[in-house]
Amino acid sequence: VRAVWNSILAGVVFEHTSVESLRRELSRNAQLREACGFDLYRGAKAVPPSWAYTRFLTKLMDCQEQIDAMFDELVETLRALLPGFGTRMAIDSKAIESHGNPGKKKDDNEKDQKKEADGRRDSDADWGVKTYRGQREDGSAWEKVKSWFGYKLHLVVDSDYELPVAYKVTQASVSDCTELPPLVEQLDQRHPGFLEGTDFMSADKGYDSTENN
Repeated sequence: VRAVWNSILAGVVFEHTSVESLRRELSRNAQLREACGFDLYRGAKAVPPSWAYTRFLTKLMDCQEQIDAMFDELVETLRALLPGFGTRMAIDSKAIESHGNPGKKKDDNEKDQKKEADGRRDSDADWGVKTYRGQREDGSAWEKVKSWFGYKLHLVVDSDYELPVAYKVTQASVSDCTELPPLVEQLDQRHPGFLEGTDFMSADKGYDSTENN
């Protein structure tokens, strides 16, 4: 269990976009297998099959309370070790694309209902759209629109150390501006006194609203 957990964290660090990509890297990279804690004598055969990762991640979903506690303890440790941690912070959201297919709306067709629950469709995710705007060197404006099916990660970070202090995952369609107050409240409740040392928190226009003011 420890080796699989370590490998999942390694997959995040090395930006693998899927379990299969991570498994391929583990199969060819003996040093990474050793760092994660897999049996060296078994070589590439020590890498768990895809179904093992699926089962592990499914069970991990039931441990959200423990994961949050681990995260909060790490924040407190960083708060004690790093000078000025939390003085300058920033909040932003990131699109997370789902690897599942968009679920069909349920109807009276029994065949479609069976397909809805076959495990290959993501019934929790939805569609999101985010618009990026800027200005070129010649003064002309540019705009880029990104749409995706999946989720949105709202993240509060220490902008000096580039380390997270609070997070929330929502459906992709959830507006950024509605998530700032709950995240600040969460941070204040879980880490009393943390915000007292904050000089300012920066955010893009997506988090700007009269409610947040």
